[in-house]
Amino acid sequence: MEMIEHPPILHIGAIPDHILYTWIVMAILVVVSFVASRRVSLVPTGSQNFMEMVLEQFVKELDETIGPEGRRYLPLIATLGLFR
Repeated sequence: MEMIEHPPILHIGAIPDHILYTWIVMAILVVVSFVASRRVSLVPTGSQNFMEMVLEQFVKELDETIGPEGRRYLPLIATLGLFR
């Protein structure tokens, strides 16, 4: 069976597509993190609420799968989850 190859959505010169997409994801995360952390409050609203909800889902999944001792792997697993 042959692999189906999709044409790149965005292509810039000599930059490999996977590197370009990684930079785009990093830029989006930086902007969302900046917006979410501008006005941090005890009762979250808007983007802060969204970011806390995403973090809670990662922590909940880790606790169910590995247990509470797996929380130290949160940065690794969350990073791998972004590129899945």
